[in-house]
Amino acid sequence: MKRLLLAGAFGLALPAQAMAAPSWQELSEQTAQRVIDSAPLVTTGATVRAFPVSVRPASSSPTFFTNFVAAGIAQGGVPCFDCVSGVPSALGIPDPFNYVSSGTTMQYNVAWSNLSFVGTCTVSIAITSGKTVIDSASYKVPGIKGAGGFDIGLDRSRPTYSGNAVLTGKVKCGKPSSSVTAALIFQ
Repeated sequence: MKRLLLAGAFGLALPAQAMAAPSWQELSEQTAQRVIDSAPLVTTGATVRAFPVSVRPASSSPTFFTNFVAAGIAQGGVPCFDCVSGVPSALGIPDPFNYVSSGTTMQYNVAWSNLSFVGTCTVSIAITSGKTVIDSASYKVPGIKGAGGFDIGLDRSRPTYSGNAVLTGKVKCGKPSSSVTAALIFQ
């Protein structure tokens, strides 16, 4: 009897995190990270925009980093730079609206800042809900020659899914990678 009580006491002494199952959000993000590097490459429905900048990054700075991921109803002409009147180098994207209505083609935008990477980057998105992969896609961006702001818009047809999801955007340039997430809800 004493052994059972001691075992129970030790079980309570463990950190709650070690005993708790991952939350839906954590599980969705883990699923995205597991599948995003094998997201199918697309050759159509992608628009890449860039604007060069002059920077002097510290030697400890990363070569690039992801700024954000957003969803909006797909429309022609975006993303774009210098397309907002009176705001130099402003980025135009579809109105961010991470609610996906039935029958809607969405544009998923991933923006990143490149400080010093030269070469080809792969930009990927994954849409997950817990252990379920709802959609994923990637696009290779060749010819990156230096510092600048970049945005890619990936147009995707609406999958047959309803409910909450997590949208993950990832940029991989060489071996390093950087990713961000946002909430997404499908009607």
